[in-house]
Amino acid sequence: MWAIAAVVVAVITIGVMFYLDRKRNPRREFAYEVTASPLVSSKIRGLDKLAVSYDGSPLAHPYLVTVRMASTGRADISSTSFDGNKPVIIELNVPILGEIEQSTSMETVGARLKYASGETSLVLPPSLLPKGFSIHGSYLCDGIPQIESRIELADITIRNTSRASSDSFERVSSSLSVWSRAVSFGAMAVTGVIAAWTLVRP
Repeated sequence: MWAIAAVVVAVITIGVMFYLDRKRNPRREFAYEVTASPLVSSKIRGLDKLAVSYDGSPLAHPYLVTVRMASTGRADISSTSFDGNKPVIIELNVPILGEIEQSTSMETVGARLKYASGETSLVLPPSLLPKGFSIHGSYLCDGIPQIESRIELADITIRNTSRASSDSFERVSSSLSVWSRAVSFGAMAVTGVIAAWTLVRP
């Protein structure tokens, strides 16, 4: 009887400890995706006779770059999480001619993507990114973008959803972290059961 009670207590202990650990250490996560696509398909007939211009200037290789960023974890990402107060930078390595659109999921949040016309990078300055917040922006470029990202966020899981391999790696890493804590708690609970069994054994 006492042994059964000890097992029940141990199981409850595992659940409570695991819950409290997740509560004390909520995972904060930053996900981003950058894609680039030509405005005009190379398969179009008579492409050599087609001219594309922007604000009166002809474009040799017009591309549309789409950027999505989101705070996808269980807690907010504070502005102090931007390591060294450094912004998130998406380098395109081709001139940005203009912003087609930019929208956010929360109008009351001030975080916005910034750029200077003719420059080659998009910048997200240090900002509060509440849980569930997201940004979507589209930009016109002339030339084939060579996308590079510079993201330095302290103690934040960073996911590049543009690459399936990176996304899968982050999911596996997260799962391993959760399971390692669960195994640790399980070992503690088993130790408790053995101790309880020793005490109640005739």
